[in-house]
Amino acid sequence: MTMLTSLTQLKLDQLLALDPNEVDWALSAEEIFYLWAVFNGSWFYDYQALEQGRPGYHAQLKSDFCSDGFFMSRAVLKYLNWRQIIAKQMVRLLEEDLRMVKPRPTNVCGIPEGAKLLGDEVAKILGLPTCDMIKDPVTGKLLLVSEIAPGGVVLKVEDFCSEGTGFKESTGLVYSAQPLAHVFSHEVVILNRGGHSAIQACGKHFGIAALVTRRVNSWDPKVCPLCKRGSRRIKPKATDENWQIITTAQKAA
Repeated sequence: MTMLTSLTQLKLDQLLALDPNEVDWALSAEEIFYLWAVFNGSWFYDYQALEQGRPGYHAQLKSDFCSDGFFMSRAVLKYLNWRQIIAKQMVRLLEEDLRMVKPRPTNVCGIPEGAKLLGDEVAKILGLPTCDMIKDPVTGKLLLVSEIAPGGVVLKVEDFCSEGTGFKESTGLVYSAQPLAHVFSHEVVILNRGGHSAIQACGKHFGIAALVTRRVNSWDPKVCPLCKRGSRRIKPKATDENWQIITTAQKAA
């Protein structure tokens, strides 16, 4: 059997069946983008279609900004083997920080909804309990449902980071619930799509450790060029129907 050296060697059925133990190298940006493309988990605005009179839809982010690109984490992370593989990649990325930065994490929090189960897998690898949050179905706000001990250190796991909105909200919850707790120095994410090297939250400075970085355009809706050209905003991951709409709206009839 040929030794696997790159995910780009595999087709969808092979990726679905892949044993996490076979992936023992640091994934490249090319491999991660390939993975999301094969699983139909990435979308980019078609500017050529716009010029041909098909403005379609564009993404409304958690921050309420508009964007011309979006990645759907659950397209990949709904599969256990891929949650395990990505979690191993995250722990590998954080290896030096986990060794050098004190105090070490005592809990792991996968920020809902996209990274909840991914955070659980990171916690298993590190042998740590989780710090659980849920999203209120009515308000959309995060709620902390775990107790944090005084002096506890929470490592945050997120799927994608644009403006750090979820990290800021969840950090505020940690400090409000337990003023003597800490949030670990770095948030670990699959994709840093906002181009930021750090996040300011609760008067503190946190780094972003990303498996891959790719700047994707985002704009305040007041100045969004796509809105001005007639493209409509939509929350891509709110429903499966929304994802279908945004990924097909600009296709020619």
